[in-house]
Amino acid sequence: MLKNILRKFLFTISLVAFAKIGLFADQSFIVGFYKTPGSAEKLLIENHKGTIKHTYTLLPAFAVTLPKQSVGKLKADPLIKYIEEDKSVEKIKNIVKKSARFYTPNTFYQSDISSDEYQNSQGILKINSKIAHDRNITGKGVKIAILDTGINYNHQDLKQNYKGGYNFVNNDKNSTNPYDDGWNTHGTHMAGIISAKRDGAGVVGVAPDASIYAVKVLDAGGFGAISDIILGIEWAVSNDMDIANISISGDDSIMLKAACDAAQKAGLLIIAAAGNSYGELASYPALYESVVAVGGVDSENEIAFFSPIDAAIEVVAPSLDILSTSKDNTYDILSGTSQSTAFVTGVAALIISSGVSDINEDGKIDNLDVRKILQSSALDLGEIGRDEKFGYGLVDAGNLSSILPLPSDDTYEQGYKDAQDAGFAEGKDDSCGYKVWNVDANLTYDTKYNDGYAVGYIEAYDKGWESCRDEDNNSSDNNLSYDDGFKAAQTAGFAEGKNDSCSNDVWSIGVFLKFDTNYDNGYGDGYIKAYDEGWESCRSEKDNISYDEGFKAAQEEGALKGKNDSCTNRGWSIDVELNYDNKYNEGYADGYIKSYDEAWESEKSDCQSL
Repeated sequence: MLKNILRKFLFTISLVAFAKIGLFADQSFIVGFYKTPGSAEKLLIENHKGTIKHTYTLLPAFAVTLPKQSVGKLKADPLIKYIEEDKSVEKIKNIVKKSARFYTPNTFYQSDISSDEYQNSQGILKINSKIAHDRNITGKGVKIAILDTGINYNHQDLKQNYKGGYNFVNNDKNSTNPYDDGWNTHGTHMAGIISAKRDGAGVVGVAPDASIYAVKVLDAGGFGAISDIILGIEWAVSNDMDIANISISGDDSIMLKAACDAAQKAGLLIIAAAGNSYGELASYPALYESVVAVGGVDSENEIAFFSPIDAAIEVVAPSLDILSTSKDNTYDILSGTSQSTAFVTGVAALIISSGVSDINEDGKIDNLDVRKILQSSALDLGEIGRDEKFGYGLVDAGNLSSILPLPSDDTYEQGYKDAQDAGFAEGKDDSCGYKVWNVDANLTYDTKYNDGYAVGYIEAYDKGWESCRDEDNNSSDNNLSYDDGFKAAQTAGFAEGKNDSCSNDVWSIGVFLKFDTNYDNGYGDGYIKAYDEGWESCRSEKDNISYDEGFKAAQEEGALKGKNDSCTNRGWSIDVELNYDNKYNEGYADGYIKSYDEAWESEKSDCQSL
């Protein structure tokens, strides 16, 4: 009996003690005011036994600790607009395989991967960043705050572009060093995707000359508090950052939304991961209208299995098995919409560095114009227009012609000069070290296109390569003839065509020949002609469709892609790499291309008259 009474007494004492701990222990809150807080507001917090941890400059608010019982009284005070618990947030969760095992870092040293940094950076090629790089659009001068676990700023691919930062997690320990101590170096992985240096080794970033800043708002485990995220956003604004990259997931917050809204108004472009919700809704802060919400796609441009499905999705980017920078001087493969977000941040940096105009015509050139260009330059995927899986589509750094400065003269001479500039950078500056030097002959039909410009551009590339080849390989056997090209294609054509017994209805040849050690005009012409004849012999005569039919087919397709876009797309592409299929012949192809050309010339005139 005595033992039972004692047990009940101790149990009651314990309950009271726990209740007192919950009632009287200080907790973290964010207190917002109707006006910029001063001495009266500080005294109000102190009179309720509170401690002010931080006075925000971006918003009229304090980050405080308070006894929980003081909250109700403070809420009733006329000076206070709201009081919100300082909730926890975390980095976007890791991807779980079907076997329910976590993806873990796969550590590689530079010696373990290809010596071609672009080959190691498949996502960069996927979104056509190299096209921008080859035009000297590299993000130079753009300042990017990466709000994450920090950055391994000593990494060989990052140290040149790392410019500083701040640690909001451990600053109570007198350490403002934002070094990445995360178990999977999440922030460092973001930094590599965004701005790994273009140095011929390791990986290359989307914007390889952009300046990156480590804003450490998450601890080693990837956890943080809303108050620190707001501090990070505030730091980005006060330090004149152009972009803030955020990969966190948390609950809705009045204060965090207000901070994002204020930052957007101040000129900061916030780009955030939509989360890895496996087809469920996106998470905060990506859901706020002032934030660009990013989803993920796989290598086939299908929605990644972990990406959210939500009307808030604005754009998508590669997200699966992305190789990027990690601890020490290593590289790891990670997956998720965090990775997608870093790609989008990089593209935004390319847009800014290329020179932005007042796209939305609001009288200002700012972050809203950059956001508009991200949307309009994206490759539409899924349903036509914006949809809840892909948003406006896959970000495309190769489709930024609409925002580039137009040449004053779009003649042959201007095209020749532009290609000379690009060719010199890609050819002579490399000391002709590349045995294969590519030029994309699939020029975009954009606002600076006409026949003269394109012909001049290609001609300069051709001459540039001939000069480079003569320097590097000054032997006569490189100047191969029409007959050599014809014979080479006959051999390849027989293997690809006749040996298939003509069973393939579509038999492709890329007319985009590489400017390599075999190329000259004669060789290229012979090569294409042999393929043409090989296919003609394989195809039945009844499929010999005419110029007029090719013209008509392209008219129909051109009207859909051109006029129906109401001149909203400044870049309108046609792939001149036609497949040798069951409706191809030279007449059909010539008609098809000619129709596109005429339709675009008409479209361009209509657009320019708007």
